[in-house]
Amino acid sequence: MAAEKDGLFRAKGVLPRAKEIIENVSTYLLEWRGHMNSLAEDEKQMIIEFLMRGHYEENI
Repeated sequence: MAAEKDGLFRAKGVLPRAKEIIENVSTYLLEWRGHMNSLAEDEKQMIIEFLMRGHYEENI
């Protein structure tokens, strides 16, 4: 997940690089947003599900 207008880590550089170096990566573009913008509820839920999935898989 990367923001299009992020002054530090612009999505146009971050997302393609993630696809190059991380196998089976899923990416998400936060359009028209910068480094510290608020997330929409569905984006917050996406992060929660991702983190819970990682925690669950570690404890199997």
